[in-house]
Amino acid sequence: MLAMIYNGTIEYWDDSAIKQVNPNLNLPHQKIFVVFRSDASGTQEIFTTYLNVAARSTGRPPSWVRLQTTQLRPLGGLPEVKVTRE
Repeated sequence: MLAMIYNGTIEYWDDSAIKQVNPNLNLPHQKIFVVFRSDASGTQEIFTTYLNVAARSTGRPPSWVRLQTTQLRPLGGLPEVKVTRE
């Protein structure tokens, strides 16, 4: 389901796929805005690798790309989402 959110198949919180796994929640019809790191990192590479594998089952190509380097990175990341601290 996460890959479907990131590739745009699921666009709203009250999508039937989300409702199916959350039957007791009253989900709003609000657009989902995905956020991710814009710079290359190990966690970003792992997450993008996971999305690439998960996206195969959606039948829709991923909307993120591989850079010319060995790092993986999606298009349009936010520079503010860089560091997570305790």
